[in-house]
Amino acid sequence: MALSRALDYVLPAPEASTHGPAGTLHRLLQVLLAPYETLAQHQRRFVIVGDDPVVGSKTTISLGLSVHELATNSIKHGALSRAEGRVFITCRYSDDGACELAWTERGGPLIAAPPKRTGFGSKLLRSIAGTLGGQVTKQWDREGLTLRMVLPLTSLSQ
Repeated sequence: MALSRALDYVLPAPEASTHGPAGTLHRLLQVLLAPYETLAQHQRRFVIVGDDPVVGSKTTISLGLSVHELATNSIKHGALSRAEGRVFITCRYSDDGACELAWTERGGPLIAAPPKRTGFGSKLLRSIAGTLGGQVTKQWDREGLTLRMVLPLTSLSQ
């Protein structure tokens, strides 16, 4: 449902001009993550800050799948598996024409060590980032996962 709402947000209605305004990353994230906010008894589970690049319709599906994968894993194993868990999403432009999207989980179970195997979700995220001309890195510390996805701004706006 969230991905469908995201597509409705970014794609123009059939009667609208095909040159209408594109959406932005913050709004797309809000649309994608809205179903997960309802799990939090009136507490914000997601904090979205930083730069807010334009996101084109071609990139929406890729980002939608990525965010859905991250949220699903967080519910199963990470910060969103606990009521007090939060996800901080930060977006920053770089000098080289890229955008870094950081997904940082806090308040979930403490992490003793990074996972030993790479699952389907990690492969999916790397594949999506690669298709968009970017890269993904993960950092595991005791408090939770920080994932960084760096994408060219030109890819985001497509």
